[in-house]
Amino acid sequence: MHFMLKVLPDFLRRHILRKAYHAEMRDWKKHLERYDQVMTECVDPMHWPDGEGMDMEALRERMQEEHLLAYTKHLERMETFMNWD
Repeated sequence: MHFMLKVLPDFLRRHILRKAYHAEMRDWKKHLERYDQVMTECVDPMHWPDGEGMDMEALRERMQEEHLLAYTKHLERMETFMNWD
């Protein structure tokens, strides 16, 4: 994709990157909302369905790992947007 962007006119390249950037930010915001919701449910016993078969600590750890992976990917994509020249 980088090579293709270099051969496009500047205005078109900026337009494509701006669209991709805004899409990335929307995806990141959705991820944060989901992460926040699940972590709130992990902490608040009111959300636990009787606790049977549900390991809240394991769920919390999995969500934190998932969040770190998503954050790393987000940073990589943002770096691409910053270094598009």
